[in-house]
Amino acid sequence: EAVAAPQAGVPPAEAVAAQPAPRPSTGALWVGALDDEIGRARTGPARPLSLLVAELEDADRVAATDGADAAGSAFRHFSSAVRGTVRPQDILVSESASRAWIIARDTGRGDARGLGTQLADAVEAGAAWRGAPLAASVGVAVLGEDGTSSGELIEAAEEARFAASASGRDVVR
Repeated sequence: EAVAAPQAGVPPAEAVAAQPAPRPSTGALWVGALDDEIGRARTGPARPLSLLVAELEDADRVAATDGADAAGSAFRHFSSAVRGTVRPQDILVSESASRAWIIARDTGRGDARGLGTQLADAVEAGAAWRGAPLAASVGVAVLGEDGTSSGELIEAAEEARFAASASGRDVVR
């Protein structure tokens, strides 16, 4: 839960007690973090920055078809594969049980594709759903090449994920 910023002249404890803090949307928080990373990548020597979006394929079908235990197992496996792939310098944002964003610091296209492939392979190598391996589609966008703002990078990563899913490939772009 968010904590209200202290007001001038009011002790922080009194400011929080006097007015409950609004709950900012998760989307706004992580997009702000992406904006911050874009700013860092542009200051000083140029540093690459990539954005990845990963989604568990057929997540809606898994959730609708199977009971909570079976669906939960698939979602936990996806989450574990994502967490196991993310590096210490990356920022991970879990949008839902079956969808995650990775802000990959100091990462150009080749390394981002490798990270996406590693994530997709980790999902496929683990648990199965109804006898078939689970699959994830991953979209990659690179600062400067695919966009210069958070909105452009998000849109490019989404388009790449859709293309990966439609083509049957794990990672596209």
